[in-house]
Amino acid sequence: MYKQVRYLFRPAEFSYLRTLDGKEVDALIELPEGYFAFKIKMAERAVPADARSLRKLGEILDKPLLHSFVLSNDPRTRTLGEDITAVHAAYFLG
Repeated sequence: MYKQVRYLFRPAEFSYLRTLDGKEVDALIELPEGYFAFKIKMAERAVPADARSLRKLGEILDKPLLHSFVLSNDPRTRTLGEDITAVHAAYFLG
């Protein structure tokens, strides 16, 4: 993801997030207009529970949460919640 963003010449900051209550976001990409959040799973199937740390994440960020993704080995792309999409990791990275 880092290389793709740099290739596109976008100013971006990469980080991760762990809240005091234990919710984790594996990758948080900050652009001037907001954030993209990523949860990365090794599972063969993405399920709604995989997105639990992404729900209500926008409430604690200082900029808008533009979209969240769960990356896994699941070949199906589908919605896991409002503004949360499950995508096969290899498809996403192209």
